[in-house]
Amino acid sequence: MKNTFYFLVPVLVLLAVGCGQNSEEVKAEVSLQELKDRVNNYQDSLEVIQKNNGTISSLNKIELVNRYLDIYHNYPKSDEAPVALDRIHMLYSGMGAYVKSVEYADTLLELYPDYKGRALILESQGSSYDIFIQPRDTAKVRFYYNILLEENPDMDSEKRDGIVNRLKFNHLDFDSYINMKVEEMAKK
Repeated sequence: MKNTFYFLVPVLVLLAVGCGQNSEEVKAEVSLQELKDRVNNYQDSLEVIQKNNGTISSLNKIELVNRYLDIYHNYPKSDEAPVALDRIHMLYSGMGAYVKSVEYADTLLELYPDYKGRALILESQGSSYDIFIQPRDTAKVRFYYNILLEENPDMDSEKRDGIVNRLKFNHLDFDSYINMKVEEMAKK
């Protein structure tokens, strides 16, 4: 009986280790191109639904999020990883899941500081905290807009002036700010 026990323990350990390695090997076998193709094929199918006046459900969008997450998690050092996070950020924002959206945008800003769309992400973050995230966080609005202004000195002057003016009245919620601007224009 003891001999059987000593024989079975190593066999069970090898089986457990072997199964774990096998699943990792399968995961590693999926190429970045295959993951990109999965995203593209799914997007194509969603476009067909839209062209036929169909509605794309939140579950469809979550499936697309998961496909982008596969790219980010499996190939975090690839050029596609920050793009995937950007798309996830936009998808969640489009679904009204603003907290999830800003979380993924923060991950993108932190892990990929040289991302080509950084200015748009910073602007989106400032706007999300200004308009959608409740309770409104004026410190976050100021934080993201100040970084945006600092990192983009050649920004369009009209856009820059708008952001600077918004920061001047950051104490007002967005609706109050818009109403104030409308009243100012009516007086002119």
